[in-house]
Amino acid sequence: MTLLMCHDIVACMSAKSDVADLRSLIEARADPFVLIDARYRIVAANNHYAALYGLTPKQIEGFHCHQVSHHRSSPCHEHGEACPLQAVMSTGESTEVVHVHYGCGARQDVVRIVGYPVRLGGQLLLGESITPLQSRPVAPAPSEESLLGSSQAFVIALADLARAARFTLPVLLLGETGVGKELAARHVHASSPRADRPFVTVDCATLPAALAEDELFGHVRGAYFGAMSTRAGLFEQAHGGTVLLDHVCELAPEVQAKLLRVLETGELRRLGEGSPKRVDVRVICATHRDLLTEVQAGRFRADLYYRIAGLKVTLPPLRERVDDIELLAGHFLNQLREQTGVVPRLTPDALEWLRLQPWLGNVRELRQLVSRGAAQAADGLIDARMLARLAAEPGDQHAASADPEPDSAAATPRGSDRSQVAKVLAAHRGNRSAAARKLGVSERTLYRWLREERVGAAD
Repeated sequence: MTLLMCHDIVACMSAKSDVADLRSLIEARADPFVLIDARYRIVAANNHYAALYGLTPKQIEGFHCHQVSHHRSSPCHEHGEACPLQAVMSTGESTEVVHVHYGCGARQDVVRIVGYPVRLGGQLLLGESITPLQSRPVAPAPSEESLLGSSQAFVIALADLARAARFTLPVLLLGETGVGKELAARHVHASSPRADRPFVTVDCATLPAALAEDELFGHVRGAYFGAMSTRAGLFEQAHGGTVLLDHVCELAPEVQAKLLRVLETGELRRLGEGSPKRVDVRVICATHRDLLTEVQAGRFRADLYYRIAGLKVTLPPLRERVDDIELLAGHFLNQLREQTGVVPRLTPDALEWLRLQPWLGNVRELRQLVSRGAAQAADGLIDARMLARLAAEPGDQHAASADPEPDSAAATPRGSDRSQVAKVLAAHRGNRSAAARKLGVSERTLYRWLREERVGAAD
């Protein structure tokens, strides 16, 4: 169906101010669409919009938009969100935002909102077009693997991933270890026109330099001793789909050069083959390191960096999205239902303890800790004492951050000592665990020093 554009709505509505006429007019749109007045009241909504909330247009018209979409009694801008109504009313121009809306039942939808100024009989209205970016139940199925969260930092990252899915440019995923970069790459692929084509993951950190070219680009029979048959490389296997190069910064320099050529020409040569083959592959790269620093240090090619950094998306660490911890922990516990038949519960003090941790291992660390707690919850309850004990066990990546450290211990370094911390961290290439051991402090102390340093720099 041809979409009815906003200027057409404006022209028609000047002659039809009746709500029924407005509704029939915006029904011509194939997307969820709603008209809202300056007092946040829904003037008219099409069926696509009402269906998002399990209602009919007549059931929501006359109500405030924030009541319907946010289940709140006050506008979204009073809760720290960018309000499209405010933006359109103050500027008279179109705007675009990403929000979390509460849909039918217990569903949460991450949606992109495009707001248009619509004038009707001298009155300025907001026309909202809604595009769901991701829908998910509050209690996902145990087998479901999806990006979960509704915090502002997560929603912004999810919107960036949705934009990346619409293009064919290379994507560079940035973020600390354990934030879910592979899951994000799969999300981009699944949301793209290539979703029905192969998705191939390459862990560059475990790819020996001597075998990397063979693994990536393949070989023909007789290319080297032991090559008894022709084999397609991972890029060829992913033809028409997507390749994720995880830990891309670990690629050897000679492999970086060959990868650059493939990305620039769209052609590859199997080992021992004379003529090149064309491949159609969308490349997503992921790393927890600062690639520009790697370029400056001569460890990563500058031309390759600018080739793979077409669209950069930074995934936030868990400590910047603590409001998502309860949802994530509940999801991990639900996943255990198939194994045990019982879903352990986190006590309120356990949830509070989880919210206060620095999470140096991010979502991966949370999953591991919650799963271990579930395995030892004989009475079906996981409390804060149990989690602290598990986190403090020797060898646990969370142990250093869980140590009950007195306030007087390990005072914050000052002056030249601060630069020493930065030097040690740089020498260990950002590895906080190794840097903390070198400095003789816990990771929690090092994390606190770094956080105080950032605060001090901002003052």
